This record gives sequence, C-alpha cells and structure tokens, in this order.
Amino acid sequence: MNPLKEIDPHGNEGHSENKNSITAHNSTPLVLGLQAKQDSAESIEVKVFTNKKQLLDEIAVADAWQSAACKYVEIQANAEAPLNDTIDEIRAALGRNLFHQNGLDSMGTEIKTVVHDEHKKYIAKRRAEQAAQTERIAMGHESNTPSVAELLSVEEMVRRFAYINEGGIVIDIATPKKIFKNFSDFDNAYAASRTYVQESRRKFNNAFLWKQNHRRKTFDTLTFKPGGQLNVLNPNGVPSLNLWRPRGKVIKPADFEVLILTFLDHVHWLFGDMTQGLLDWLAHLEQKPGQLPHHHYLHTAKHHGMGRNWVMGVLARVWRGYVAPAFDLMGTLESGFNGRLSQCLLACVDEINETGGLQWKHANALRQLLTADQREINPKYGRRWVEYVYTRFLLFSNHGDALPLGQEDRRIIVVECEQEPKTEWYYKQLYDLLENHEFIASVIVYLQERDITGFNPGMRAPMTEAKRKLIDHAKSENDRVCEALVDCWPVDVIYLSEVKELLRDPNDASLRPTVINQSALMHSFNRSGMQRYAASDQIRDSHGRERAWILRNHAIWQVADIDQIRDERNRIKAQDKEATLYGNKLPDSSRTLTTSTSANVQRIRRKL
Repeated sequence: MNPLKEIDPHGNEGHSENKNSITAHNSTPLVLGLQAKQDSAESIEVKVFTNKKQLLDEIAVADAWQSAACKYVEIQANAEAPLNDTIDEIRAALGRNLFHQNGLDSMGTEIKTVVHDEHKKYIAKRRAEQAAQTERIAMGHESNTPSVAELLSVEEMVRRFAYINEGGIVIDIATPKKIFKNFSDFDNAYAASRTYVQESRRKFNNAFLWKQNHRRKTFDTLTFKPGGQLNVLNPNGVPSLNLWRPRGKVIKPADFEVLILTFLDHVHWLFGDMTQGLLDWLAHLEQKPGQLPHHHYLHTAKHHGMGRNWVMGVLARVWRGYVAPAFDLMGTLESGFNGRLSQCLLACVDEINETGGLQWKHANALRQLLTADQREINPKYGRRWVEYVYTRFLLFSNHGDALPLGQEDRRIIVVECEQEPKTEWYYKQLYDLLENHEFIASVIVYLQERDITGFNPGMRAPMTEAKRKLIDHAKSENDRVCEALVDCWPVDVIYLSEVKELLRDPNDASLRPTVINQSALMHSFNRSGMQRYAASDQIRDSHGRERAWILRNHAIWQVADIDQIRDERNRIKAQDKEATLYGNKLPDSSRTLTTSTSANVQRIRRKL
C-alpha cells in the first residue's frame, strides 16, 4: 500500500476540498476586495490583493473603500479551476444576499482573469525556486550558510589538488565539480593557508608552495569517462584527468519497501505503460554509467503541477554532481556554450517547446547532441576540453508539439500523460521526502538491484500513439504542402519557384515568394522525400534560372537530361496541376497523363 495518501490536514481524503474556500493543488493565496458601487446596486467594484494587509492599507487611504459595504474574501486561486466554480465559491464565502446576483456574475470574467494571471505568476515563481534548489544540490552547493576560509597544509594540497597544463586549471580531485579556472583563483581561495619558510625567513601562500612542489599531481587536460581510472586517455588520445568518481557504498534502509513504493507509484502515475522501460533506463544508468543507450525520453502532459519537478529533484539527489536539472537545451543550442553538460550523466529539460516558424532551426544540432560519442566542452568562461559522451536526456513539456520529430526518428521515446494534478497535500508529502536521506538511499538501492538483463540499450524508440501525434502536430505548413506535392502533384518534377508560389498567402499581397525562409523550406523538401535534381543549376526558363526538385521516381529522373526534366515539368498546365493538388479531377485536355508519363519514364530507363 502506498503510504502517500491524498489527504489534507483536516482529514479530507482523495480530491475532496474544503467547501468554504477555493482550494486546489498549486493554488495561490489572494484576497479579493468587493463592494457595491454607489451608483448601481447591480455593479460591483473588485480589487485584488496578495494579502489582507494590502487591503486594509487601501481602505485607510481611499475614501471609496471606507464604506461598511466593503467586504473581502480570501481565496486560493487556480488558473485551471472552472469560472463558475470560482464565482460560486466567492458567493458562498461572502453570503448569497450580500451583493446582487447580476453584479457578481458580471464581474466573473474579470475575477477569473485576475485569478488566472496571479496563479501563473505563482507557478512561475514556485518552479523557479524548485529548479534553483535542485540545481544547487546537483552542483554540490546545498548550504546557503556562508563558509569560512578552508585551511590546508601544503601536504594536504599535494594529495587533494591537480594542476592541468592546458589552460592552467586547478581542480579538486576529491570534488571534480570544484574547478579553479586559473591558478590566481586557487591562490586567492586559499590565501589564508600560509607557511613560514625558514630559509627565506618569511611566510608564503601554501598555494604557491604547492605549485613549486615536485610531487604535485599534473595532467595534460581533462575528460570524463565513467568506470575509467583516474588517469585515462581522452577521445583524442591525450593523457587526461578523469572527472568521474564512483559512488560510495549505500546501505539499504530498514523501511526500504515502504519508501520505494512512493517513488514507483508516482513514476507509474506519470509514465503509465512506459514505466518499466523508464525504470530499466534509469537502473542501467546506475549499474552501467559507462554505456550510453541510443534512446531518450520526452514526457508531455496537459497540466502543470504534475510532480515532474519532484522526479528531477529525486534524480539530482541520486546522482549528485552528475545531473543537469532544468537544463536549458534551446539556450545551449543557440549559444554553443555547453559547460553544464560536463560530467553529466542525465540532463533533465524542464520545459521544451521547440516549435513555431523556426521549429527545425536546431534539428541538426539536437540530433548531433543526442547521437555524438564525444563532445568538446565549451564553458562560457575558460578553456575547452574534450569528454566522452554519456548523457541521457529526460525532456518534459506541456505542449503536444514540443519537438519537431520526423517519421525517421529512432532516438526519442514519447510518453503522454493525461492525468489531472493531485491534491496539494499529496505534493507536500512528496516534496518533504526530498529531504529524507533514507528515501533517496532507497531509490539508489532499488536502481542498483533492479534486474536489467532484458534491457536493450540499442533499441529503437517505438512509434507510440503519443509520438505519432507529436510528429503530426510538429509539422510546419511547409511540411504539409511538400507531403501533398509528393502524394498528389501530377508530374514528377517541380520547380522551386512553383513551390514558393503555392506557399504564398493569396490574401496578403505583401507576402512574396522571396519572403519564405528558404532554409526551412529545404528541410521540408528533404523530410517529405523530395530530391534536388543534380544538374538543377543549369536549368534556364523564361523567368531565368530555375531549380528543379524530383518528387517521385528519383533514380530515373536523376539521370534524365535537362530537356527531359523541363518537358516533364511543363507537361501539364499550371492551373491543372493545382486543381489536381487540391483534389479536383484533371480536365479532359490532360487525360493523357498516364500515357505520357509512361513514355517519358521508359525513354529515361533505356539510358540506365
């Protein structure tokens, strides 16, 4: 039995709520001030405050709000609560006869707008706080308490630190995330550690003495190879300091069976039928971190506040120092700065929605990020180095078209969650467990002991219904037009200028074919199966140079000469082509389509 019940402090189980207040998961406390306007018994003035003190301050300075008719109600705002429920709860809290019913109903839209906006602000703030806390833990900065200068002897520095020739970096071998970008930073950090040298009759910084010590550990560069020794070769064959550190022994908690059930139940609630595959994927990371599977996960949900940030928080604590929670995927692809992926076994993307007019802009870079076996680490400040790639991606989104995937994709497993958020008390219990060390230990032990003999790291991501829907939703208008051309265009060859004309908005004369993003259009051509004619640059027409694209029978038309390509393109009138594309029958003058195409194809085949 799951020890985590959906129950609030008042003893209401399940999704039941306190009937005298508006409560919901991820709710925002607000104070609504309402009073009848003096000029109309059916009009109500509404003001929104974040707390009662703001309301009282307003009453103290505003004459219009000093009337005894002014009332207030404290609510828990939720953007997803139905408008009628919100109004009914306000009316119940205020008293049905306090205001004229029409007046309260007329303010419904305004009240709902305010509730929605305030709730969105609250959600954004809460998610940012959760992400910041998880990031601090992932980076090893768990305490906000100011620390004092650490005192180390020269001998302790010799055992603990290494000097990296490439870039003059100093690194803490015991804590590889602690990297000093240059010796000056290291010297300043340990300036309080000093030693009196008798020969010189003066004190020196221990960092200076460490640098002069012949027993100081020195490496050419850095790399990351889970399972490897301290000194390994990087992908370029250069001797390097391995930033990987194995996990220490984890003791199985006494109440392991109870604690782990909470984790398993919540993951199953989010991932449904795909849960076992995900658990194998995570267990494989724990048991074989030096082997990267070929697939990653994208989880989509209709609602915010499902507890996916909690899952990220758990995983960041399971693999401390090796998880990038709330990783800014699109920001990394845009800037090229990927320092956060250094020493990263798992990257969690909190919200991804890479769609819109430039939805395929990052497609190639994203594909390379998911498939590369080595990566040049390019921090925003500092020298670069090369690491082996062992990063798995767990992507989250609230958008059905989160990623522009094509039918050929074999890397992304797509999971869709249609569940409704649970109660606020349920999530409070979940987040309390993040600070329970025995709970985190239970998750680690479970992943260490899980049987993964049936797990195939090279498996192809299945074409689930969720993935099929995402692929369809992510298609651009260009994609849909190009697919229609391949399916319905009555000739096998089309000019680029024709496609641009088809994409032109007939209702907007200012939108000319030259405005179309040609790079995006080329990607659509390739995804739909069209091929550019090899000698395309040599084609001349009455409008100048044209570029020909082959829709079907690629092997045949690629060896055709320019006259044959031109004949195939001009075989049917433009208006008749468009009529066919839009589902109309060809006119009588074009009924020789099959015969002429066959003759043309046979003539070209004789050349092969």
